[in-house]
Amino acid sequence: VDTNTKGIDTYGVNASSASSSVDFINCKIHASYSLYQSTAAQKITYTDCELSATKAIFYGSGSPVVTDCVIHADNCNLTGNSIKPSFLYGSGKTIVYAPSISTGTYTLQDGYSFIKKTDGSFFISDGKGYPTVSLSAIYQSGMVLQREEPIVIRGFCETDGNTVEVIFASVTKTATVVNGQWSVEFEPMAATTGLTLSVKEVEPEYSEAMVFDDIAVGDVFILSGQSNMDYQAKYLEDYEEFLANADNFSNLRGFLVPNSYRHGEDKIGNGSWVQLNSQNIGNFSAVGYVMATKIAAEMSDVTIAIVDATYPGSIAKTWIDIETYIEYFGESHTDVKNYNAYLDFYQKNGRCPTSSSEFSSWVGKSYQQIVAACYDSMIAFLDGYSAKATVWYQGEGDLSRVSTYTTYYQALTDSFRKTFNNEDMAFLVIQLAPYSSGTAIDNFRAMQATLPNIDEHTYIVPTSNEGAVYNDPEFINNSDISLVFVHTSVKSPIGLNAADVVLSKIYNIDGANRPLEIEEIRREGSCVIITFNQNVVTGGVEEVLGFELAASNGVFVKADAVIIGNTVTLKASGIDTPTKVRYGFGSFYIEYQDGRIVVPVTGYSGGTLTTTTLTFKDTEGNTHVITRDAYEVLRSCIPGNVTSETGAPLGVFSLGID
Repeated sequence: VDTNTKGIDTYGVNASSASSSVDFINCKIHASYSLYQSTAAQKITYTDCELSATKAIFYGSGSPVVTDCVIHADNCNLTGNSIKPSFLYGSGKTIVYAPSISTGTYTLQDGYSFIKKTDGSFFISDGKGYPTVSLSAIYQSGMVLQREEPIVIRGFCETDGNTVEVIFASVTKTATVVNGQWSVEFEPMAATTGLTLSVKEVEPEYSEAMVFDDIAVGDVFILSGQSNMDYQAKYLEDYEEFLANADNFSNLRGFLVPNSYRHGEDKIGNGSWVQLNSQNIGNFSAVGYVMATKIAAEMSDVTIAIVDATYPGSIAKTWIDIETYIEYFGESHTDVKNYNAYLDFYQKNGRCPTSSSEFSSWVGKSYQQIVAACYDSMIAFLDGYSAKATVWYQGEGDLSRVSTYTTYYQALTDSFRKTFNNEDMAFLVIQLAPYSSGTAIDNFRAMQATLPNIDEHTYIVPTSNEGAVYNDPEFINNSDISLVFVHTSVKSPIGLNAADVVLSKIYNIDGANRPLEIEEIRREGSCVIITFNQNVVTGGVEEVLGFELAASNGVFVKADAVIIGNTVTLKASGIDTPTKVRYGFGSFYIEYQDGRIVVPVTGYSGGTLTTTTLTFKDTEGNTHVITRDAYEVLRSCIPGNVTSETGAPLGVFSLGID
């Protein structure tokens, strides 16, 4: 039957006897009920036809053959009953308009599949069409690409040998698919906005371009670490102030990576780009957002982006890719064996183990304690995407690993710099905020202060003057008061300190609030003189607090200190030849709203803790009571009070004296 595109309007088309064979060619058929055939032996073919119906396109039983047809099943079923039509590729012109196509209700010749197009229709793909091309989730409309660095666009395709065309900022590049992947590189660009990216396969005729618009080239900052970086902006102590100003930043964007788990690298990822404003800032990192606002205000002609990839409770090694970890620790390391075992378990079960009964090497906190797991889930999909700096706020989970942490850190920086295509990418390391006392946290902060010695692109962000607010119930589990609380709610100063380090160290902006740094330590007789990069002052009380000296026996003694301009002169009773100096060690202080400072707090010794009050004694035996709802405590801080004249705090350190 060749109607030469003339229409047939019928109740249905039925070949009623076993010997019937009907071929419809170049027909336009609309059935008021269904197009169908009644027995498997009957043969009906449709070639170059346009088919529509009210109940089902194909209904009954049998297997009609369909080639190069346009089928309208958006208001009816494609198939019904036990019928199973066979679709042939033909010349690749078959299009099906339908909400969905159920696998198993049709057959396709080997090597072909139904693929959904961007307009919601389906077509038969030979593996060379647009839908086999994919990109990481970081490539979206509204994205920010790093300026003054090569711009790499990477993606995937199912068919090796195919050609992918990428058009960015009116420049066209092509790449050949090799091992399922392709990559193009564009020349570095200055800061700009309003760009478009188009990605498509050159063939076949039905391939469609993926088009992304509103793209900016600016500066990208990766935020990573555990819960103190993950801590959301909506819990800021001064959130309402930031919320009121949030819509004033037209050059501030963000990408929030969901807390997710996939053992084995996820190259696609998840998340979305947003213009950071009052509707969405609450879910982003508090420290990261505050930092970004100050940078965006200073760099008003550059789009500033934060990519928030954090996971509470995670330890450093879980953010290192497995190949880099093997380079540092060897393939036979227990961590590598656990990684491989977890990967095997995940691939078999679709999830990580949850108990030691399921998995003998289970560590009790699931994958965020397993090497490379957070990298696989939240960083791997960013491979090739470039960034200006990583801001790293992590360590509470690694206090017991202080002796090996520097090696983890070197592996981490190598891993991130390879991933983000920038071998000189800066790292901002935020020192742990004061939330507890003890040798472990003191030594960890001191170790953090040494990281710039092993990596020239690392900068330390001190947090010594900002700690937990103990009697604000909103931040104490909404019920209990606690002297030891890892999450400081006073995050704004930490974010601003981080911005100061970025502006002064990375952007080299004259007049930026510089961090307080030691330029020289020298011994003169029994005194130690420390010279800083700027004048120093004290805060809270006039006495200079927090310095200690030790002789060759290693026993530290509280030092008296005198400040003159940018120098601090130290002397300690009984120390004639000091060999070491440290700052910020020992039990932390508590500062009250009225300016009083309790120094130092020794914990709960001699006191009691209830859900509403904390009673404790300081080392002089004085009793102090903190009431949950009284709001008399401002913050905790390390046992030190030295800052620059502009308020930049001095970080915790421990150094030898030549």
